[in-house]
Amino acid sequence: MTIESRYFFAIVSANDLIVWHEADQCALPNPHLDLVIRDFSLDLNLLAVHDHYFDAVIVGQGDVFVYKTTQNAENLLAFDLFKEPSDQSDLIRVAVRSSSELVPRVRSNFRAFYDSAGCQVCLEESAISGKVIEMIDAANYPRDMSRSGYRQKLRACLRPAPA
Repeated sequence: MTIESRYFFAIVSANDLIVWHEADQCALPNPHLDLVIRDFSLDLNLLAVHDHYFDAVIVGQGDVFVYKTTQNAENLLAFDLFKEPSDQSDLIRVAVRSSSELVPRVRSNFRAFYDSAGCQVCLEESAISGKVIEMIDAANYPRDMSRSGYRQKLRACLRPAPA
């Protein structure tokens, strides 16, 4: 009996959510993470997540955003956008939980996302992940972020799958 990895976790720079297209002088969503978003039928724009982090999140603050659809709530993508006061690399945590049928594609695309990252801090894949479960569990929020005094919130983004 095989116990399948369904949980994926990475720490990367928020800048790794996008790629810069030199020819057009514009930012595009990271194509590998964008494939995970498409596989999950999420209504999510990585450029908006990137811009929110850099334009709206104050140092010592930042919430966790969990994206899933009503179509299959088992599949989810979450971002912890808390900005550590001493962080100079704009590190964020990215978590994925996948249904069994999508695991092969999600594993491949999430790994490619991490491998394409300019700032590779941590990558984990497991059958169950305490880090992912803790990150997405509403019972853990609001969470006191001890050094900054900020009370981090969990923001669930549950939407019907796009038609």
